[in-house]
Amino acid sequence: MQVKTIFAENLRAHGVDARLPREDETLWAYFHEAETDFWSARNRLLTPVLVLDQFEEIFTLGRHSDEMRARCRAFVSELGDLIENRT
Repeated sequence: MQVKTIFAENLRAHGVDARLPREDETLWAYFHEAETDFWSARNRLLTPVLVLDQFEEIFTLGRHSDEMRARCRAFVSELGDLIENRT
C-alpha cells in the first residue's frame, strides 16, 4: 500500500526510530501494536499524523479500472478501521 511505503520513507528520512510497517499488516494493526513507538533523534516520543492531500482523487481518478476501484475500496475500508478504531 502506498501510504505505508511513504510513511516508512518519511520515518527513515527524518531519522525516526520505529519499526517499519510490514506489507501484510493493516494500518490499524501497525499503529496499535504495543511495541510500536516512534522516537526522534533526540530521544523524544513522537505521535505520528497522517495527512492525505487531495484525498478526493481516490473517488475520481481511482475509478478508471476494476483493479483501481478494488484497491480504493480496500484502502478506504482500512482507513475507516483506523479512524473508527475497529480491529
